[in-house]
Amino acid sequence: MNSQVNQSIDYLMVLRALSAIAVVFCHMPFTASSFLGIPENEWLNGFFNPFGYIPVLLFFTLSGYLVTLGFVSGRHNAYSVKGIVRYYHSRIFRIIPLYYFSILICVLVFWSAAEDNLLRVINLLWFVENYKPVNGIVFNHVYWTMPIEMLYFFLAPFVYLAARWLTERTGDIVCLLLIFFIGLVISHLVFAGFEKSGEGVLATRKDWNLLARFNFIYNLPAFLLGGVCAFIACNPKNQTCFLRYRTLIKFSSLLAFLVVTIYCSTIGLQQMGNGLINYFIVFGLIPALALIVFAVAVLGLTQPTKAGAYVACMRGMEHLGLLSYGIYLFHMPVYEVINKTLKVLNVGISGEWITILVLIFTVIFSQVTYLLIEQPFLRRRHIT
Repeated sequence: MNSQVNQSIDYLMVLRALSAIAVVFCHMPFTASSFLGIPENEWLNGFFNPFGYIPVLLFFTLSGYLVTLGFVSGRHNAYSVKGIVRYYHSRIFRIIPLYYFSILICVLVFWSAAEDNLLRVINLLWFVENYKPVNGIVFNHVYWTMPIEMLYFFLAPFVYLAARWLTERTGDIVCLLLIFFIGLVISHLVFAGFEKSGEGVLATRKDWNLLARFNFIYNLPAFLLGGVCAFIACNPKNQTCFLRYRTLIKFSSLLAFLVVTIYCSTIGLQQMGNGLINYFIVFGLIPALALIVFAVAVLGLTQPTKAGAYVACMRGMEHLGLLSYGIYLFHMPVYEVINKTLKVLNVGISGEWITILVLIFTVIFSQVTYLLIEQPFLRRRHIT
């Protein structure tokens, strides 16, 4: 067999894998400079310990893109009640089983916290807990995103119909610009009551968390921009342009991703610690990441990639992308189990090695749950 046969790489799945790994590193005691044995470097540490909102926004934008792509491609039908019901059925089988199993695992691992917060744990089942965690997070730092995701999934068929109507009358680009403008208005309204300076909004990180990060309306443009990007990417008129500028798109998107991540994870977080939310984070972060997701999607549509070491590496990342939901849900309980085990055994290791152990065991556990929980339900959603 010819090893040079063209193969397609799902770069969106690769991006999901990178986002899931980034979330793990955000919550772990990993310091890149210490691990690599080099002098302290805030830029390097900022890349390996990114601003936690960045991978979450990537997940939100990916959800908007992929759900809309399902409607655009005809896999889901938003024009009939039966089609919408089948879409909801598909989403439930995709999200609920592993989510409920993760709650069970967390209850077992964080038993005392679960006992003390039984009502809050029960409310996790209905997606009404940890939306705006004023009273703190119940044993898993990632659950706050689930109500936001589920609310978008509920609205997605109607959002698609509205976006389809708008793009048919104004065009894809005008629709994209309109949603970008709506996002600016929402951001302005969210922080309207705060004093402004030349650099940004004079607000604490806690203010920003409660008003922006945990706010469905503030995050909605991420889903919407991802959705409109699906319209643009699937428009046959744009394919020639994407193919012609593929190399430029590849390197500019990679550079933009590095710059945005490092800037927000160093300068942005430092300013937050001093009571300032800079204007880029307030107004520009969501559209910037949406454009990066769009660029990655375009790479997947236009790539003539040959087999080789690069493809083999990307295949591995694709598989991690398949496990990304489990990695996202389970890394915190795995971290807790590893910490308790090390204490029982009276073994002391560095935070960097703890992070690596957490990542390895989380991937293994996610592989098991993918085979035993996710795949059976994923198959069932396609045959019922």
